[in-house]
Amino acid sequence: MKVFQTMSGHKHDVSKVRWAREMYYHDLVNPYSLKLATADTAGTILVWNVSQATVRSTLNDTERPVLELSWLTGSDSSHHLLVVLYSAGTFVLWNADNGTKIWKKVYTEALLSFSIDPFCESNISFLASDCIVFISDFNSSQAPAGNGKKLYISNQPSNSGSQLSLNSPNTPSADEKSKSKSRLLSGMKFLIKTDSKSSGDEVLALNDCLQLTYHRSFRHHLLLLYSKEVLILDMEIHQTVGIVPLERNGSPFLWCNTCWQRDVLMCLHESGSVSVRVRHRDQSVPLSVDGDNTELFYEVSYDVRCISESLRPTKHSRVVGMAVCQNTERKVALLISDGRIVFLELSSTAQKPQGPGIAASPIMTPGLNAGFFGCFSPHPEMLPKGDAVYDTRKRNTLLEMIGPVLYSEGKGRGTCLKFCTVGLLTALSPGPHLTRMCPPVTIGNWVSYRPLLAVGNTFGGVQLFDLSTGVMEKELNLHATPIRGIEWVSLTSFLTFAYANLVSVGGKVKNEIILTDVTSGRVKPLRTDSNEESPISFLKVSYLKQYLAIMFKDQPFELWDLKSCTLLRTMPKNFPSVTAIEWSPLVASKKHAYSQDKNKKKDLEPVFADTNPLGENLEDLLNNRTATLLREYLVFTDTDGQLYYFTVEGSVVRDCTHIPPEAGMASITSIAWKGDHIVLGDADGNLTLWDLKGKMLKTIPTQRGWIKRTKFGPGKGNMKILVLFADSIDIWDVKDAALYAQAKAPQDIPKVYDADWAKSDKLVIATSDGCVRIMDMELKTCSSSLIQLQEGHAPLIPNILSPKATLNLKSLLHHTDSADVATLAAKARGQFSPDESSLVEMILDPSNEDSLECINGVHYGIAERCLHIARIFADEEGFRFWNVALHYLSLTKQKLCRKLSNQSEELADYNYCMFQLDTNYDFFCNNTAYKKLQLERTLLHESKRSSHSHTERCANTFLLLGQPDRAVQLLLETETENEHFYTDSLRACLIASLKTESKAQSVVKLVATNLIASGRISEGVQLLCLIGKGLDACRYLQLAGQWERSIWLAKSTLPYEESQEVIRKWADYLALQHVNQKTKAALALLTIEHYTKCLELLHSSRMVERAAHLLDACLEFGVVDVDNNKDLCSKIWLNYARYLHSIGNRPGALQYCDLAGDCANDLRREIEMLQEDVS
Repeated sequence: MKVFQTMSGHKHDVSKVRWAREMYYHDLVNPYSLKLATADTAGTILVWNVSQATVRSTLNDTERPVLELSWLTGSDSSHHLLVVLYSAGTFVLWNADNGTKIWKKVYTEALLSFSIDPFCESNISFLASDCIVFISDFNSSQAPAGNGKKLYISNQPSNSGSQLSLNSPNTPSADEKSKSKSRLLSGMKFLIKTDSKSSGDEVLALNDCLQLTYHRSFRHHLLLLYSKEVLILDMEIHQTVGIVPLERNGSPFLWCNTCWQRDVLMCLHESGSVSVRVRHRDQSVPLSVDGDNTELFYEVSYDVRCISESLRPTKHSRVVGMAVCQNTERKVALLISDGRIVFLELSSTAQKPQGPGIAASPIMTPGLNAGFFGCFSPHPEMLPKGDAVYDTRKRNTLLEMIGPVLYSEGKGRGTCLKFCTVGLLTALSPGPHLTRMCPPVTIGNWVSYRPLLAVGNTFGGVQLFDLSTGVMEKELNLHATPIRGIEWVSLTSFLTFAYANLVSVGGKVKNEIILTDVTSGRVKPLRTDSNEESPISFLKVSYLKQYLAIMFKDQPFELWDLKSCTLLRTMPKNFPSVTAIEWSPLVASKKHAYSQDKNKKKDLEPVFADTNPLGENLEDLLNNRTATLLREYLVFTDTDGQLYYFTVEGSVVRDCTHIPPEAGMASITSIAWKGDHIVLGDADGNLTLWDLKGKMLKTIPTQRGWIKRTKFGPGKGNMKILVLFADSIDIWDVKDAALYAQAKAPQDIPKVYDADWAKSDKLVIATSDGCVRIMDMELKTCSSSLIQLQEGHAPLIPNILSPKATLNLKSLLHHTDSADVATLAAKARGQFSPDESSLVEMILDPSNEDSLECINGVHYGIAERCLHIARIFADEEGFRFWNVALHYLSLTKQKLCRKLSNQSEELADYNYCMFQLDTNYDFFCNNTAYKKLQLERTLLHESKRSSHSHTERCANTFLLLGQPDRAVQLLLETETENEHFYTDSLRACLIASLKTESKAQSVVKLVATNLIASGRISEGVQLLCLIGKGLDACRYLQLAGQWERSIWLAKSTLPYEESQEVIRKWADYLALQHVNQKTKAALALLTIEHYTKCLELLHSSRMVERAAHLLDACLEFGVVDVDNNKDLCSKIWLNYARYLHSIGNRPGALQYCDLAGDCANDLRREIEMLQEDVS
């Protein structure tokens, strides 16, 4: 587990992060892109190109903080739109590609968050402090009108005086059942519409509501999350239809994620555990309702199927957020307050199929179709390839692990779910931080060199990061007090010193110095016998790593032998007080030392940095002082600015010379020495450049104040020097005495605590926001493009490639017969540029072979391959399209098999579809499943009846669904005191009489037509449905612009042949230019099995790739005849060949040129000529 990309651009803390969704058709005009929107506490939103680590646009309308933001996905051209809610009710729609504000709306309510209805993007619900604000006119062209409808949550319905019983008053058990009904409704909550909040106790505040979100797999359901329960509100009837309570000893809720692939809730708890709750289905819904059947009470409830282990939060570590992989919906990431990220993965264990009448275990997912787990083979004649299926591949998505709600009856097998921790991404400990880079790479150490960065924190720990991978190698808890300094001794060992913040009288502290070996983790404390003394200022290791100088604030420094870790000398009390010190890189005896014995290089390392093959104990090694300590040179300054030059040889320290300070020079705070140049920095911000060889001295007043640190960059001839101030960081060129780069805080970067060189052209900077940044020499950026990856392997995210390369790789996967990564990599070498080829090979690394396994050996041909590739590319729109396509292609194939077999007994009883559509597909489910779903919703609404208006709504719905007996019974339940008693009684008589009387149909049709013409569409449609004119009712609804209602009526009531006409007209409407929902129109045509019409729509809409693959799938399933559609097929293949040629897949283009025939001769010759030129 490692960091793959880092982007830095915000000047304030990031508060919101939203990935753009791939809910559109992808081509060169609208390519794949890793697009991310991030918002900070100052109200600034950055839209990132993640693969390039660049900012696409900056959105800044106000300095108010961002409360919520969301990408739009409603139409084919809205994927670049971002809607943002700021504080004080400011609602703004942005074009995220160019940073243009489209419109702005300010609401009077103090809104906290919002949620967009995934089934109808014009509906948005806002969470306010005391109410829910609902708008139904949201669109991308203009701001919503008005301030929306305010809905308050109440324990009583708006007209609670007209509470109804479940039975008519004449029923003997009416009183009993009325009491039972009241008890069932006692826990319900209602949404009441009012202009001003009621003063009574019946209105509930929303201050404790943690989250508001629409259900992504069930239409009209809105979830309100509280710490102890989840309320499920139905926005059609404005009341709760279910409550998900917290377990008695359960940890409080913190966040809830509604899954799209299945009706599943993933809830985050304060303890850090994640629970999976699956929709409970304890009874089957009949396809018709008997008028006397009033016993059933329906409730939306969820069963806990599994829960992950608690993370045991502490005072300084708690869970603050959760993210669910939208591609698979089985991978979860938990964000901890200390910066760590815990990765969980949901796994399943399939049980044996349950026999007839045998119920699944309560902890299992009941009623799963056996085909989902490969224990059931479709008839070979129903497959496009004619092969039997026994699918044993790994289940990579929630869709493949849990059965659908709409198909949960019959023989199935249970599935046991389990959450497993699969990874942990560590983070920096809380700042402020100290950073020290290990010694630089040289010719002598480049073979074993590792770029390790040591980061110290205030808790006494040191974290070691490998900058080549970004992975934290080790975390060492060395001290009990804050780390004050780090100094590397070698490539594998470093020194740290620390002391407590609390000082005793006189400023005395207990100093600690520890020498740590990185390889083994062994530590050795130094100065263990020291008592309270002056705090250590800093440590300085000599150039040859022989000596250690320990500087104190108010006492003379000490000189130590690093080889034996022993004290050589303590300077006398009359020794000058040192303010800055540096060892000389000019060592006269260096060559002599190396010529004595090349193997003596290891003697300069700390004693336990090397292995001890002879088994000698540590004390014997420490007492071995036979090695000669070489002479080295030391310079330092005192409080008066005077520069001293000393020689150190063993315990002998000789004063060679001292130089008085220059006029106007303040106290020296830092010294850096490289080659023939010494740089001095003082307390006033002056830089003194001293050329020893040229005997020149130059002072540069920076006027930036106290200089905290100076250090030369590594590398021979590199005379760039880092200068750290309290409010900025500079890079100076000492040779030219010129400023190279500068970054000021907080204008350019956050306040800098510490800095060091990561390499000759990169700096590592610890800032006040708790980050450690690796910045370029210009101090402008700390991010890099993913194309610059040089080693290792990339994750299976093809979107990191350029748009053209991404589409080329996708076409390569479409037209390969094997998912073997070696074969794919070999094919990819000739189709990409050199830079892209290396990145493609990293993506096709053997470690990703399991993820590519799904496209190997597919049984449903190109359609199933396209489905799996869409998932690999995180293409939500493509994944939905091919799921719907496979569902209806397999159903059509099944019908053809039955027809060709003359209804043979073997196939007549065969009712199987591998790719079943669940409630999340809504209108695109088949008519039988959709009618069952709507009848279940109506029964659910009926069981929640609490007012006359609610009862009337249920009666109207039953009437439209072809259940007149139940509608009559509900109308007759109206009490005599109710003002609607007379009209409801007349309506009941009319419905009952029209069931047997057919002569009055012409009059009823005339009345219905007049009602519709006068604007009373609902009443007229009910009359038309009552006399069996449902098709006419749908036509009138479409003429009135109520398209979705017409589709609901057609799929719920009309025969399949009549519903085809209604859906076809809806598809034509969706394909209009001003509606621009062509992908949804194509799905609508698939639901009525008009494949040729769908191909024509895709081709005319320039969805070239989609049309070609659907045509290939239709030919494999045998549902389209090429001879009858020769011109259309040739055009589709020719355009697809041109498309493949444009993205660089010439072999695939030639293949489709052959399919297109003579019309592709010119394109074929062009491609062949280009191939000859390349060869």
